[in-house]
Amino acid sequence: MSEGPANATSHVRFDNYSDESREPSPTPDVRPNRRRWIVVEQFDSDGFQYRVSRRPIDVAVGPQLTSREKEVLEHASRGYNNKLIANTLGVAPSTVGVLLFRAAAKIGAKSRRELLRAFARMERNS
Repeated sequence: MSEGPANATSHVRFDNYSDESREPSPTPDVRPNRRRWIVVEQFDSDGFQYRVSRRPIDVAVGPQLTSREKEVLEHASRGYNNKLIANTLGVAPSTVGVLLFRAAAKIGAKSRRELLRAFARMERNS
């Protein structure tokens, strides 16, 4: 699993840990496909230790996208707007918006431009 751009995150977590209250878990959590959190920053404030973490974005997101999401992304990468994509595929424009939103959530993109760049990079790598 490799990371995407340095500033891209799929999830951000802000935890408040105190050394006194934290006990080691009796059994380690071992899951084969679990994404690990990467610590971005640690600091102390008000007698507590804080940790800011993020999950890396999978570059190999391709298999996780549905064929319909890929199809919509291909049309969007040609410069089509949602209405034109909807007319081409025979679906409602709101359906196209939902498919783009779900693809963006899976890839970790925050804008249409970022989504299309990530999709183009994915297509080049596959």
